Amino acid sequence: MITSFPANRLHSSTHSDSSPHPQCRICDWRQAIIKNGRHILDLGLGGPAVWQRELEGHFGLLSERCTSLTALRCDGDSMCRELFPSLKKIFVRNPELQSLEIGGLRCLEASLVLSNLKKLVVTSELTAKDVLYLLDVFLHLEELTFVLSDRPWACLNGTETFNTDLVRVEPSHLKRLRVLRIEGYADIGSILSRCPNIEHICFDGAYANAHSITDVLPSGVFSRLTSLSFHDSEAWPGLLAALPPHQLRNLSIYCIYMSKLLDILECQYMSLEHLDLSCSITCECSMAIFTKCVALKTLKLNIPEDQLDDLRFIIFQPWGCTLLEELEFPLMLSRSFTGSPLQKLAALMKTEVPAVTDGAMLDRLVDWGQAQDIFMERLGTLTRLRRLVLSKTSAYISWRLDSGLSRLQNLDRLEVLHLGRQQYFQGVDELQWMKRNFPRLLKLVVSKIEDDRMLEWLLVHWPELTVVELANVEEGAWR
Repeated sequence: MITSFPANRLHSSTHSDSSPHPQCRICDWRQAIIKNGRHILDLGLGGPAVWQRELEGHFGLLSERCTSLTALRCDGDSMCRELFPSLKKIFVRNPELQSLEIGGLRCLEASLVLSNLKKLVVTSELTAKDVLYLLDVFLHLEELTFVLSDRPWACLNGTETFNTDLVRVEPSHLKRLRVLRIEGYADIGSILSRCPNIEHICFDGAYANAHSITDVLPSGVFSRLTSLSFHDSEAWPGLLAALPPHQLRNLSIYCIYMSKLLDILECQYMSLEHLDLSCSITCECSMAIFTKCVALKTLKLNIPEDQLDDLRFIIFQPWGCTLLEELEFPLMLSRSFTGSPLQKLAALMKTEVPAVTDGAMLDRLVDWGQAQDIFMERLGTLTRLRRLVLSKTSAYISWRLDSGLSRLQNLDRLEVLHLGRQQYFQGVDELQWMKRNFPRLLKLVVSKIEDDRMLEWLLVHWPELTVVELANVEEGAWR
């Protein structure tokens, strides 16, 4: 079913079994293929079963008319099975196909005739031997996504036997690898050892045999790896440890707890440019990120609520990440720095961060208002900042000129400013100051603007600014 049909793109999918749009009828789909099939570059097939059944009689048109495809997506194994006879012809008649997303091992086997494939997404389970075989067949493959399994019946040839003599030992040209899920004790190491040109690896699941990964990897296999993204990070310490120092540029971690993160960062401080952490981290680690990751351009922190207290300590040191262009993190400043927090800081000053500050700084930080002033002072050093998001915080930070806002006068590249649901923001004077000092600001996200005079001023003097009041939208809708 057609939902849109630009000059060079046809996508056939829907989210419901019926459509109010007459152009989505089967006859329109058929006429579009007959008239424009040779001009279609990107073809997507999928949708509810009712549409699949009605389309079955027209699948032959795809192989007859669509002969210039560079990208093909078949949503779901059932669709691939229905299309199998036509798919074989499509693959033969589209030798320049470069991107394929497919489900069903039988249909995948039919695609082996493609010689120029660069991107392959397989939604069915594959064994390590299957993947190695695909690397041998698709010599120009640069990006591969799949589900890895140790189950023999998942083999591409449908049997437990596999002719390993057919698997060559030449290195693959693969640059991007994404494993959607790893079942059992599947051998990921044998795959990685064949990919010396790999630049990005993404693991979307835990791996029971992770400790043995580095045992099978040849020296220097990760010489070009610059980007890592994974869940359940506790399962991958060996992989991270295998990286040469100061080589990693992008790191994304989504897990519950990352106990070895500080050790990993110590080896990559000078090279990290993009860091996205959704995990539990230590106070020492958060301080190290802001002070030692001097090449950072993007930093996103999403940590548990019970660790926000520790995040306060980042303001005790001058920040070294002055190249930041995007910063997104929660901050807690609403409690006094007394008792155990000060004792913890003293311990940090003696061990992990000996050059934190002097005693005068401690006196200032005991007072919440002065602590906020220091926080604004730190933000003011990030002169390349384009996007600042302080969300999901329980801190009541005041964004008034008399509370430190004027310290941000050098952030003239700022385009997006998100002040969170509980940030205190009020006054036409502040808006006038922001318009002068943030000339590139396009979006301002606040909890709510209570003063009608502010709304009137915005409409008259700053109509190009998009203002989002979080009190009137769902979480995340502002993005």
